This record gives sequence, structure tokens and C-alpha cells, in this order.
Amino acid sequence: MAAVLHGKEDLRIEQVPVPTIGPRDILVKVGAALTCGTDLKVFRRGHHAKMINPPALFGHELAGDVVAVGSQVTKFKVGQRVVAANSAPCGECFYCRRQKENLCEDLLFNNGAYAQYMRIRIASSRKTATRSPPAWAAAEAAMAEPLACVLHGIEHGHPRRGYGDGAGAGADRADVRAVGDGCGRARDRRRPPLQQLERAARIGLQERSQRAAWPQAGGRGPRGDRGADAAPTS
Repeated sequence: MAAVLHGKEDLRIEQVPVPTIGPRDILVKVGAALTCGTDLKVFRRGHHAKMINPPALFGHELAGDVVAVGSQVTKFKVGQRVVAANSAPCGECFYCRRQKENLCEDLLFNNGAYAQYMRIRIASSRKTATRSPPAWAAAEAAMAEPLACVLHGIEHGHPRRGYGDGAGAGADRADVRAVGDGCGRARDRRRPPLQQLERAARIGLQERSQRAAWPQAGGRGPRGDRGADAAPTS
């Protein structure tokens, strides 16, 4: 069984065959699959220009156990728990050769997390999947990919104690607080934002405001400052 996207807001649970793997693939029995903002946008729009064209298997954030490996796969073994990357750079295009893999012209996408089994292509075994600690439950391990996005933003945003900003006072704010020793401010640009701001309060952010209370980049904030040091989006 799997969730198959057929078009705009047309997602169907269907009987599908277990994926056949090639020599550089692994087959994973899905233990937990997540839904991210991209999934929601693709569901509402019915397609993604690069990632998915219906009808197609859906979902890309997951953790599960390896049940089969291709003949050329050496990094993974049957029984290991793994976390899949939603995409992987080709390593060969103009941008990849210049260490700008986020601009890769030929990204490899993994789709099909909303299923009992998923084939993960190991085009570059270090980048499409990674092993999970055995003690982690699948639901915990599946959070590794979105958490990695947050940590990447923190590393580049350099948040410091007592000052910070971001769009969406949710899990990302908790991570900033844990890693950056506490940022003091949360802004939420989504509608309706109140429950997100309430979550920000519960994790200890002292100042919270809705979108209308904040200026555009470079403008004056509510305390006379010039707005955000960094504004991560999701």
C-alpha cells in the first residue's frame, strides 16, 4: 500500500508492488514518515517542477529498516535502521564541482515515503541515506533530516544569546534555543499565527509578535532596532 499523488489535492491510497531495487539501491521498510511544507505545497499544487510529476509515489522524509541491498552497495546491511535524504546532489555538474551543491543542476530525488516499502537510490551513499543509532525509534530518527536543515541554518545564521528572529515559532525555535543558548525574539508570518506564538512562549522566548508588528528588512522594529539578524524560512 502507498499514497499516490494523482494531481491537485488528489492523493489516493493504492495497492502497489514492492519496489524493485537495482545494484546501487537499498529497499527500506518504512517505520515513520513525516510531512513537511514541501509535501503540503506539492499536494495543493498537484505537482513539483523538478521533484514529482503525477501520478507518482509521494513523501520524502522517513526512517526505516533495510530489508534488501543491491549487489554494489557496501555501506548498508539488512537490518540496519536508516534515515533518507530527500535529495542528493549529482557531484558532477558546474555547481557541484565548485562546492555549491545546493544549486545542483541534476538533483537526485527520493520519493515514496508514504508507503510500506521505499527504494532509496544510493547514487552517492554518503548523501542519500545515513545509518541511525539502533536505540532511536523510527519516529525519532525521521526527525534527523528536518533537524539537519535547522542546524544548517543556525551554523550560517550565527544566532547569539538574547537576540534572534525567525519565521514560524515552532520546532526550529526550540532547536535555536537549545543550540544557540536562547534567542529572545520570535516572529510568525503565517496565518493564523497565534498557536505558533503560544508555542514560542512555552519554550521561553520573551518577545513575540505577529507579522504586522514587524517591518521589512532594514526597517525599524518595535524597539527601534533595524529588524532581524537572521530570518530562517521553511
